[in-house]
Amino acid sequence: MPEEVARIPELDTALYVTLRFLLQSPSLRFISVWAPSFLTILLEHLQNNVERLLTDLGEGTLRPPGSVSDEIAPALHKCLRADPARARRLEHVWREYGLLPTKEVWPNLRVISC
Repeated sequence: MPEEVARIPELDTALYVTLRFLLQSPSLRFISVWAPSFLTILLEHLQNNVERLLTDLGEGTLRPPGSVSDEIAPALHKCLRADPARARRLEHVWREYGLLPTKEVWPNLRVISC
């Protein structure tokens, strides 16, 4: 996760950008959050923005609901990767289940620290 994400002041935008980077990490094994409620909010945001997030993942873009300042945008864009195959697979799962189960998004996730 690029450290610049912490400098995004708007919550919806910060959540979106966080998820965008987490989605490009299929081998994620560990998540550490400051409170369990933050993780719940983050995962709800995933379900509410799944189409846009998967498009961004597939294309290697970043189109959050709010703006990202010109100061941090270049650092974020430098860390983005396109993964069209993963985006297609997750879209298939989303269409099949009507949501994205965490175990499908991060199958190697073993530890969540709060």
